[in-house]
Amino acid sequence: MGVAGTLVTPADLIVAGEDGAVVVPQDRAVPLAEDSLLHQDREAFARRRLDEGGLLSYYYPLTGEGLDEYLASRPAT
Repeated sequence: MGVAGTLVTPADLIVAGEDGAVVVPQDRAVPLAEDSLLHQDREAFARRRLDEGGLLSYYYPLTGEGLDEYLASRPAT
């Protein structure tokens, strides 16, 4: 079945908000959720560092030494 030109199959997830909607195929739901949690964690780290007086250019985008600092702050898996 299609919705607005996008294939939607049973068990796909529909994620919607005020800006629109996306279809997430069932087999991509868990990796997408994991990526989303990682992104949220990175954003929270950057906000904490900025609240502590860090430079915006150092933490946005989170690359280089800022990214290294973030990775070093994460618990070992």
